[in-house]
Amino acid sequence: MASTDRALPYVDDVDYVLIMTAEPDGRMQRFNPHILDKITYARSMLPPRISIMVDGGIDRTVLPQVVDAGADAIVIGRTIWEAPEPAEQYESLLREINER
Repeated sequence: MASTDRALPYVDDVDYVLIMTAEPDGRMQRFNPHILDKITYARSMLPPRISIMVDGGIDRTVLPQVVDAGADAIVIGRTIWEAPEPAEQYESLLREINER
């Protein structure tokens, strides 16, 4: 059974599913590209009303990939807060997401 399948019995009780896209080890998490398949699979199995949230190592280069895979709630904290101008970085990333 895929780990995503474990959420299926709870479909009526959940609002979102969180998929970690990096090992939760603190700073400098590296995005795991193999998780894109898990996001795509989750989106195909879960009803559209259930949000798929992703967290871990997501930056501007992988942002389009996770959006295209089906994620609709994305944690991109360090990418924003470590930018020279966090507000500008946030607006720029939001535009990119909305254009997809």
